[in-house]
Amino acid sequence: MWHTEHRQHTTAAPEVIFGLWADVPGWPSWDTSLIATTLDGAFQTGAAGTLHPDGAPQPLPFTITSVDPGRGFSDETHLGPTLLRFIHRMEGDDEDLHVVVRVEAEGPDAAQVGSMVTADLAESVASLVAAAESAAR
Repeated sequence: MWHTEHRQHTTAAPEVIFGLWADVPGWPSWDTSLIATTLDGAFQTGAAGTLHPDGAPQPLPFTITSVDPGRGFSDETHLGPTLLRFIHRMEGDDEDLHVVVRVEAEGPDAAQVGSMVTADLAESVASLVAAAESAAR
């Protein structure tokens, strides 16, 4: 299994960060690697949706595998035979909060696929934090 992780400090409140995560159709507003995202139903474990990465010929299905209200969530996407797992969480408290995103890849060419998918991970987390901090003002 291959994995990487990025963390960034934020002054935004946890509920603001979580609100941006739970607004799946809004993900492209802060994650510029995405053209469009959808979610069928409520933001909860088992919900399915699609995400359309920039440069991909078509949207990819994903499934929310866990939700910790106000603290984080996980989702999975299959890219061919490779399983990509995205773990989004907040660590700390309102005084010292960090947004942490971990990406794991399993299957053939996991390192190559994982590296490709996460090339802009730091930028994506920074954009999420900036959007949350801007919304809080």
